[in-house]
Order: sequence, then structure tokens, then C-alpha cells
Amino acid sequence: MSIIRPTVTYSCETSARTVTEQNRLLVFERRVLRKIHGPTLDNDRTWRIKTNEELEIIIKEKNIVRFIKSQTLRWAAHVVRMETTRTVKKVTEWERCS
Repeated sequence: MSIIRPTVTYSCETSARTVTEQNRLLVFERRVLRKIHGPTLDNDRTWRIKTNEELEIIIKEKNIVRFIKSQTLRWAAHVVRMETTRTVKKVTEWERCS
């Protein structure tokens, strides 16, 4: 996940996501995690795929959507601290004329 997550979330902090997009990201992340961690051997000696709950435990509940939200907050805090002459700051504080 150390290479996959940064690639998937590149510049994520500057764009809005719909609920559908968030769900797609979660599905993608779970699919990758299942490939990485493989199946689980139960006590009855049968193999099964890991459940979503098991995957949440593995990643310590730091899923991709939470990661993106934290990156968005970090970016917003960064913009707030910028000088007012910076273009990003001007665009962020720009108000539309009626």
C-alpha cells in the first residue's frame, strides 16, 4: 500500500468527491488489500476471503477516504496560512460578484 495509496490519491486534496466516488475508492482499496493479504484459513481448514471488518482491523481503520479527508484538511490549513499575495490564496478567497 505504500506505493498504491499515494498514486491513487495524488492531488486528491483539491477536488471534491461524491459518495459514489468514495465508495468506488473503498471498493478498490479492499480489492487491493485482499490481493496483498490473501485468503484466511478457518479452523475447519477451509479458505475464505477476508471480510471488510477484518480488512479495517488490518489497516487500523485508516481507509483511503479518511486519508483523503485528512489530506484535504491539511491542504486547507496550508492555504489559510499562505500570504494573501499567493494565487491559490486569492482564488480560495475570491468572491463572485452578483
